[in-house]
Amino acid sequence: MTDLNMGCGSLAIKKWDNIDYDKTLINWFLTYSPDLLPYFKVHDVLNGIPYSNDSVDRIYLSNFIEHLEPIECRKFLRECLRVLKYNGKVRILVPDMDIIIKHYNENNMDIFNEGQPEMFKKSSSSARLSYILFGNLYNSDPNYPKDNMYLGHKMAYNLESLSSLLLEIGFKITKSNTFDDILYLERNHLPLWYMLIVEAEKV
Repeated sequence: MTDLNMGCGSLAIKKWDNIDYDKTLINWFLTYSPDLLPYFKVHDVLNGIPYSNDSVDRIYLSNFIEHLEPIECRKFLRECLRVLKYNGKVRILVPDMDIIIKHYNENNMDIFNEGQPEMFKKSSSSARLSYILFGNLYNSDPNYPKDNMYLGHKMAYNLESLSSLLLEIGFKITKSNTFDDILYLERNHLPLWYMLIVEAEKV
């Protein structure tokens, strides 16, 4: 079974192929999670996914595609479709634009303060809206750097826009228990209360 976790950052999964372009993560894994290093590969997936057609069972994309420009994202998702086996699944997590805007409209941006750099907490509501939509989000790992690391989101998604994008690429939206074995990672490391989660399959 071949499972890919792309744009993984420090959220690597044992026995999966975890891929990220950031070479500094090698030292991070050596220091904090050496047991995960054998499962980590340095590669820029925007240059293609180095797997053959119809060879991958599952793809996990957590807080990754919002960092891609729209054209880049479409090219990348087509690559995901190429490497997936038929009936193979992809699980995508992104910040939910609708939830974020709802809290902004309710003047409740303080709810996002946890895990954010000090510059975020001292900013106006409108600035915090921009930081959340277009900046670097919460990372619960205290060893992973976050101060001064607003890496830049290039897109914001809600259920309508993400579902439409996946359908455009050729996926079928689905719900399954295909990823049940890794859901503990999401519960332990991600702010799920404002995450949009969509699963799709190759048909």
